[in-house]
Amino acid sequence: MSGGETKHGDILCIGEIFESIAGKDEQTLARTLERSSIKTMLLFESVYGISPLLHCARTGDMSHLALVRCLLRSGLCDSETVDSKGRTVLAGLVGAHAQTERTAAPGFLERMIEIVIEGADDSTACYRMLKHNSLPLFQAFLSLKQYDEGRLFECLTCALTKLRVKLFILAVDLEIFVLGILADYEFRHLSGKWTGGRGKTVHEWKAQAGIVIDCWSVIGKRVQPANVETFQDCLKRTVMTLGEMLKNTKSTPNMPNGRLKQAMGCMITPRFADIVISLRNSYARPFSLSQLLIDANLERRVYSSLPQQTVVIRMVMNLLFVIVMAEVRRSFYGMLMRCGSLDALRSLLIYTSKQDVFSTPIQTVFGQVTQYFANIKGLLEELSENPVGNTVEFSQLGDQIQVQCGIVDEVKAMLAAEKELDYESLRQKCISCNDLSTIRRLLHSKINAYRPNAVLESICNRWIGNGSSILRVPGMVVRLSGIDTELVCNELARIVNATREAKTSYKNHTRQLIEDLNISEVVDDVEGVEQLTELLAPYYENILLLDKKWSVLKSFCKQRRLPWNETDAQKLRQRDEQQVQTLYDERHRKLQTILARPDFRGVDPVRRNIIVQEDMNATLEQLQLELCAILTAVGYFGDSFQCIKQGIPIIQGRNYRNLLAHDSLSYNMLSASGDVKKTVNALVFNRLQIRLFESKQNESIELHLPSLENMYQWVEEQQQLLACVLADDLTQTHAMMRSGGEIKGYFCFTPDVAQYSAAYYSIGHKIKAYCALAPSLALLFDRYFPFFGEY
Repeated sequence: MSGGETKHGDILCIGEIFESIAGKDEQTLARTLERSSIKTMLLFESVYGISPLLHCARTGDMSHLALVRCLLRSGLCDSETVDSKGRTVLAGLVGAHAQTERTAAPGFLERMIEIVIEGADDSTACYRMLKHNSLPLFQAFLSLKQYDEGRLFECLTCALTKLRVKLFILAVDLEIFVLGILADYEFRHLSGKWTGGRGKTVHEWKAQAGIVIDCWSVIGKRVQPANVETFQDCLKRTVMTLGEMLKNTKSTPNMPNGRLKQAMGCMITPRFADIVISLRNSYARPFSLSQLLIDANLERRVYSSLPQQTVVIRMVMNLLFVIVMAEVRRSFYGMLMRCGSLDALRSLLIYTSKQDVFSTPIQTVFGQVTQYFANIKGLLEELSENPVGNTVEFSQLGDQIQVQCGIVDEVKAMLAAEKELDYESLRQKCISCNDLSTIRRLLHSKINAYRPNAVLESICNRWIGNGSSILRVPGMVVRLSGIDTELVCNELARIVNATREAKTSYKNHTRQLIEDLNISEVVDDVEGVEQLTELLAPYYENILLLDKKWSVLKSFCKQRRLPWNETDAQKLRQRDEQQVQTLYDERHRKLQTILARPDFRGVDPVRRNIIVQEDMNATLEQLQLELCAILTAVGYFGDSFQCIKQGIPIIQGRNYRNLLAHDSLSYNMLSASGDVKKTVNALVFNRLQIRLFESKQNESIELHLPSLENMYQWVEEQQQLLACVLADDLTQTHAMMRSGGEIKGYFCFTPDVAQYSAAYYSIGHKIKAYCALAPSLALLFDRYFPFFGEY
């Protein structure tokens, strides 16, 4: 059949489609659709300016439902077609009714949903409905289906996993709603040591990385000390994460650069890192007896003063960040120079992308550093007019600031040298030049243009912290306290010292235990008290370990042939359990108080976008860390690692505690989840009341989750779909979409393998911009991307 005959046949078909819909003639419509193709339907939409499916749905008339079913069964129409507002057919229907634009017959929406998911299993039905990206629609779907919570958990997990593998971006409110359902169920049913699924036959796999976040808080957040519910936990969290960053142990080599550590010690004080690391270790184990014995008012006083005293700490961190990033860049130039061929060099450049990701953050934080010193210079100039300005000590302080400014000028010169031929310009020259020796000479000149490590050496040799000089200034002007590096250390050291002093009282607690057990008359020797104190050391480091405590006490009495009254011991243990319950309830109430604040009440955070300020986020993290520590200790939270490896997208249990206490990067990647889970889980904590020592039934839950082969299949579907698009094959593209390809997902694509590394792009924007798609494909994609032709 010739092209002209085909077009004539299409014109006849679209006329018949129009007439059969107008006459509500389902049989004629079905016969016509059998003779039609995707080209026919696209021609219909082009001629009439609307999809026949969308037309039938908008009427809200029950008599059109048979036509809707017929159109969907043909595969030539799609309920995910969007209108000018980007809403799918069903999402637009929900939105229109919510705004009373139209009045549909009662039950019309429910019947439309049933037709769209007709013949699909529960997981596929959830998947289809989530793709409409409408929270009201998805809630209507759940109301219609009335899944039991176990079945819903499994279906949502499978659907969400598939969407993430296919890189389909869910609307924020819808994703948060789904994550909230999963988190709530997992908290109540999968918190213990979970061994569900299909045992060894289940293929373990890691989900695609979701949002990868920077887990380090910035010291000196803007908090209000008057807000007693948030400021203390917020700053404790900040100190804790800073201590994690400074740790350098075999298992956590976070600060392996000795020169960098030395420079930080010169700029602040040598003891700063040790103090912060000590606090980090204490806060990571928040229920040691020494922690609980610290005067709460002492901590409050210390943390109330910190926000005003940490400006200088932030300056130090920012300046060191700039120097370290400059050294990273210089090291990269060295890697390029060591490449043995042009191909190897260009591959490395392509791999590291075209844009300089360091440039903006470096300029931002260095701007803060220069502003800090501009303020200090202005302050010193102002104070020099006062009597204090004539003292020797003030003059010495001015000399130190001059030295510091000189080092900052060295950094400024280093950044200027880099800017003369920035990374992007250098990359372009390396890509375009075909002479490896010329490129190496260029790289050699870049490497020799500046030496970040030399700046670190200058800091180590010449920088003197401001603390001792300020203390010697007569009267020590209050306004100078903002640049005193000793103040922060001295304040934090008060908590460290209080913790150490509290540990000396452990023997007193041991003596009290001996009295409570009515064995003081037979254990009155110093050696016995010391022995029992040593045996109870693990409990004193974590008073949640009640089993350990009472096992030690019983063993001690048995070894010494002392009387043991089981009834009295049980009463004392119940007292301990109540103490732990009180600790949990106090933190739970504090969490409830925070989440009851107007900024949380005003926006229902499970249904809408969550925007949590940094100080609030840090507070939620700290409180959840402590709640998780308690739940883990009493056995409510177990090892959920198998759960994570099978793709369940929310972290809770012992693994969630580890995320909060250490580094979140690996946990986020493994679970394909980002920072939002901290808020979602906080809301779950908020809703549930838990009695820690009541027996909890371990449920045997059989979950059928996606396998590794499933994931490979989904990825292959996307690659095949992209291949059909790039081949300008309308028929095959449409066929791949019907068989599982997700056109609204992101695709791994590069416009030029010799120039650009592969990245994830949307067909509706980037890929369309790089490829001259056939007009027929453009019409197809216009269904799914509003204003596709205008991109």
